[in-house]
Amino acid sequence: MKSLSKFIVTVSYMGLFPFASGTFASIATVIIWILFIKLNLIIYFAYLTLFLFIISFYFIDTYLSGNEDQDPKEVVIDEFVGQSIPLLLVPSSDELVIIFLIFIFFRFFDIFKIYPINLLEKIKGSKGVMFDDILAGIYTAIAVLFINSYIL
Repeated sequence: MKSLSKFIVTVSYMGLFPFASGTFASIATVIIWILFIKLNLIIYFAYLTLFLFIISFYFIDTYLSGNEDQDPKEVVIDEFVGQSIPLLLVPSSDELVIIFLIFIFFRFFDIFKIYPINLLEKIKGSKGVMFDDILAGIYTAIAVLFINSYIL
């Protein structure tokens, strides 16, 4: 079960990339999003995100059991789910400028852990791993919706 957990939480071993694995997972999420848009299958992207969100808690906890580091960099399923939130929530997220802004803002909020994201990160286990990225995704959606409404 540990090897299946590793496969899932690293999103097909993408998290094992030697540097910036979270950024690469976010880029992969955006690319997958664009493919789903081009194929007019956005609802299936939403289902995929929901499915990964639901199973992530079990598989992250399984992967973390016996691990000193409670938020290892190779766990990137949280980036996939967090990056997906603004892609799904921002109405014009099929436009390249908006997609770029979503990517940049999500990485900003995920890396710098703006309050209260920093508090969520301290929660032990899968909840801490997932909830900080979920809030980063929500912050991103709010920021991009604001920019799209008042600036662009």
